[in-house]
Amino acid sequence: ADPAMARARVFVVLLLASGSDAIASVGAARAPARSRARVCAMSSREPGSLKGTFAGAAVGGLLAGPLGAYLGSQLGSALGATSSRLRDERDRLAALGLTSADLKAAQDVVADFNEAEESLRLVSDTADSARARALSLAEDVDTAYASARQALADGDERGARRWLERREDASDKLARARADAAEAE
Repeated sequence: ADPAMARARVFVVLLLASGSDAIASVGAARAPARSRARVCAMSSREPGSLKGTFAGAAVGGLLAGPLGAYLGSQLGSALGATSSRLRDERDRLAALGLTSADLKAAQDVVADFNEAEESLRLVSDTADSARARALSLAEDVDTAYASARQALADGDERGARRWLERREDASDKLARARADAAEAE
């Protein structure tokens, strides 16, 4: 609650609002020559990140004291780096002669391509599954027929009839499975 401290905080906030070049010039006016060079180098190295760091530290310090200043500086630095990265990306696109609409169109094409690949994989998996089911049913038909022949050879006509009925059911399922497999391909 010290009035001098409150004025200093207001000064820092106003200084931050005016931009990082003002920070460098104020630092240069009050600091020794060696420090002036370091402040100027820091402010010109990454224009947005220092501004974000200082703004976060000032706001965090006002709200939560020293720990808030530290956490605010970390958050402000991250936000400044993100905005700097977005600005760099926009500049690279402009240098290539592309607009954000071109980028959006390219992202849409990539999304459509990924969706098409996923659809193709699903269709391929469905076809593989249908072929496997048809193969399994074909084995069931053969097994039922062999069992019916064995039952008939053993003199069990009733058992042979049951095996032939199972074979008939499996044959119907096999015909549907083969049709599904052909449709999936």
